Amino acid sequence: MSPVPAPDPAPDPATFACLPCEIKRLLLLPVELKTLSRSACVCRDLRNAAEDVLHARAALAKLPTDGGFRVQLWRLLHSSAARTIAAGALHSAACIGGGLTTWGIDENQRGFLGIGHHHSRVPPTRVPVPAPASERQEIVAVATHSLHTLALTKSGHCFSFGFGEAGQLGHGDAATLWRPRLITALLGERAVDVSAGQQHSLVLTAAGASYAFGSGFSGKLGLGDQRSHALPQRIGALAQVRVAVLEAGALHSLAADEGGAVHSFGCGSDWQLGHGTREDEHTPRPVAALLGRRIVRLAGGEHHSLAVDHAGQLYSWGAGEARERTSGYAGGWLGHRAVDPQPLPRPVAALCGVRIAAVAASSRHSLALADGGALFSFGDGDGGKLGHDDGGRMHWVPTRIRALEGLRVAAVTAGEAHSMCVLEDGRLLSWGCGGALGLPRALLETPEQPASWASAGNYEWAPGDEERRWQAHVPTPVAVVGLVPEPTDPTRG
Repeated sequence: MSPVPAPDPAPDPATFACLPCEIKRLLLLPVELKTLSRSACVCRDLRNAAEDVLHARAALAKLPTDGGFRVQLWRLLHSSAARTIAAGALHSAACIGGGLTTWGIDENQRGFLGIGHHHSRVPPTRVPVPAPASERQEIVAVATHSLHTLALTKSGHCFSFGFGEAGQLGHGDAATLWRPRLITALLGERAVDVSAGQQHSLVLTAAGASYAFGSGFSGKLGLGDQRSHALPQRIGALAQVRVAVLEAGALHSLAADEGGAVHSFGCGSDWQLGHGTREDEHTPRPVAALLGRRIVRLAGGEHHSLAVDHAGQLYSWGAGEARERTSGYAGGWLGHRAVDPQPLPRPVAALCGVRIAAVAASSRHSLALADGGALFSFGDGDGGKLGHDDGGRMHWVPTRIRALEGLRVAAVTAGEAHSMCVLEDGRLLSWGCGGALGLPRALLETPEQPASWASAGNYEWAPGDEERRWQAHVPTPVAVVGLVPEPTDPTRG
């Protein structure tokens, strides 16, 4: 097993890092936030200088520079794009023009589309989100997994809807909700991010506090046991650090603090926690193999996890293969050209030298977005979800999606049977199979055999055979526009 690389050496004397601090500040003060945040996300020379500049802006604006402010700056400097799109198993969601749009199919009436009782295929449809008469409810982030959806407003309020059997909607009961409802238990906090797993939800606040609710299976809420909770609970074991990244996998959860240390908890049966064992963790445990690497991005799948450090290096760990309901298997989502499990985080060698800005993971595939907008995919390609137009074969190492060459991708998300991305010009593209694509059937292929699937637990959310026959093997535009909002700058009045 390849060891985790040593920390980066000192910068070359000719780099930006060696300029006097005052010169750096003068050079970066006029740079717009969107450019600054994208650059700082993957450039170690720029990150500290950019943080200094934003603190200077805050001082000029007479803003408080407490812990909450620092977490917001951390997120700005390590996020290439907002969580503006989300891919589930049977549906997708996107933040469009300040509102929320969903599409997909809800045959079993679970309510995750947020538009009332529908069981047929639903094209992209605007979701009504309640708001006070005097306010405009602007949706800036969305998350989903299988049967529920979370939405975050610019003012820091969280909404949820869909299947609530395990309490994952956060309203104190197990009811199914057909339309968005404000999570009132979080009204005393200003949320800045949301993430959805298999029957559990995570919320991150501006002060760096983390909340969890829903199914406590295998300890994935991080609260010390396996009990489920229908109301948001603060993760006490993370109270001594300011969390800056919070991600839900299917059966586990990941967090990174503002210093870049990673903590994992939940199901470890597939080595997805990164501790070198298959033991579950009921409270967050630091991932020792990544100490000193300053992790800025995380993604949790079903069998595996991904992380990106401040220099843009991608790491993966977890199971290398998974059995299907037939006698076959799928693999490749770790990107190491092998089916062997990786009990500890390991650099993805095929992407060494490529600065990764964002990642996404699902049950059987992974996506990695490079600085500059190139998109790589790897894992099981059945149904076309890797986007390589090669008959759906597996890719054991990250492979660039050639259909997107010449285009700059700004955000990515991975669902159970499909993938999506947003381009910098605001166009949304999807590929894979099922009603969650949001594409008219006239644009889809229909192979003789439907795509297979392999997801743990309840198979209710797996796309049916008929849906999996309809496939798009290359990224195809979805008929929605206006997906990329400008990031909010806390240093501007």
